[in-house]
Amino acid sequence: TPIVNRLGGITALRLAASDDTRIQRIAHPVASYARYLTEELGVDPKAIRDSGIRVIVDPQFGMGGFLRDVLDTLGIGVEQVAFINETPDPNFGGKRNAEVTPENLEDLKDAISGGAADLGLSMDGDGDRAGAMTESLFFNGNTFAATLAYGILKQAREDAGDAWDPSHYVIVRPIVTSAWVDAIAASFGVPEENIRITPVGFKHLNGAILDARREGKEVV
Repeated sequence: TPIVNRLGGITALRLAASDDTRIQRIAHPVASYARYLTEELGVDPKAIRDSGIRVIVDPQFGMGGFLRDVLDTLGIGVEQVAFINETPDPNFGGKRNAEVTPENLEDLKDAISGGAADLGLSMDGDGDRAGAMTESLFFNGNTFAATLAYGILKQAREDAGDAWDPSHYVIVRPIVTSAWVDAIAASFGVPEENIRITPVGFKHLNGAILDARREGKEVV
């Protein structure tokens, strides 16, 4: 192509000076992401702090280590959510891959053993897939999502009592997530039209979440 042909003729590159006006500098996204979690997605840092839960997170030397800074911004300290293997390493600590599998999480299993934490969390190298584990159980992304949906809806129904209205709740999930989440929602009476399935991609998922919130729905 013409562009490739032009690039092929380049014999030397000159780097711009650090004060060159053509260089665009972007503010670190920690603060804005923390605001997004609380203001847009409804994450409640106080509820997390008050829960007393102890978590150890293993980002497997990938981008998930960035979440430690986010938690600091939200006022959730290392005594409650500690990290291991959080320093970025392009070789992922020598692992063949950084998928969230039991074989890759031996460090996390050791870290939570003996009651050191209530829960272990992990994500893959680029932080877009997650899993969880206790001393005796491992939850991949699908079983983790299904367990969360069950727990959230069960607690909501218990809290509401006679005022329980399942039509107030919306499930938002990407098409690649297990349909077990749909079955769990249906068992609590959530209408089929309240299960919103999106294409793969954060922009689709977040868009559906925000649309449901604008409708006055509670998103699971």
